[in-house]
Amino acid sequence: MTAIKLDDVILQKDDSHGPTISMGYDWITSISVATEAAHKSGIAALLLDVQNLGPKFKQGAVVADYESELEDNLGAFSAEKDNFEKLLADTLVDALPGLRMLTDIDGEKRRLDTGLLLSVYGALADRLPLDKRAHLVDADVQTGKLAKYGDPRSSIMKFIGRRLETVRAFPRESEETVYPDDVAAIALRAVKTYTEMVRDGELEIQSDRGMAIFNTMSALNTSIWGTSDFWADENEDILNDFDTIMEDFQKTVVNSPAYQRSNVIPFRPRP
Repeated sequence: MTAIKLDDVILQKDDSHGPTISMGYDWITSISVATEAAHKSGIAALLLDVQNLGPKFKQGAVVADYESELEDNLGAFSAEKDNFEKLLADTLVDALPGLRMLTDIDGEKRRLDTGLLLSVYGALADRLPLDKRAHLVDADVQTGKLAKYGDPRSSIMKFIGRRLETVRAFPRESEETVYPDDVAAIALRAVKTYTEMVRDGELEIQSDRGMAIFNTMSALNTSIWGTSDFWADENEDILNDFDTIMEDFQKTVVNSPAYQRSNVIPFRPRP
């Protein structure tokens, strides 16, 4: 297969889509600034870039190899990159429902797969509420524009909006809202794409990334367990194949040359 990969656009190797500029920086440059304000601004700028590619993600495009390509770009800024990645992961967990079940028994957070979650976010962003999206606003900063994650409205408008919201009595009442089964369904489609890319030699997934993908999918599987009566009709077929899709992914990745070269800890799905 030849999947639609958006890595070059997201990582600014393809100049057909100009990056969002916030505080005078694109999101990659903001990492090396090494302040929390710059990293928050950079994450919002990255999410805006992803939001702008929403139609392509809806058509099945993916971010295939985000972390290793970013590593190539930012090898000299590894500490700053780690801080940025942790903040980005927290932001994506906040934005996408169904990812709260991410702690081990010892309380440590499991590592998420950023490329997978950016792919899901891109496909669902236009359905997320304002406080779960990124926005570009006027501000007293360099170039006069600031990317912010969260509701950009004034406090009074946020209050009015909350008063107008209808209290939902059931797990799924509006198709315009994103639910955990929506996130899980999009993520499974992305995992199927990754599997086909690995099988066709178009993507390498090493053991640490394979585990990160399984951690992410394990959290989503937990979040939708026991809620099948409320799944959207268009999600049912792929969610019913959850175990089959993940078993195929595991088998394909474990037998790939990249995994065999990198395997240090046995790659097993978490319970």
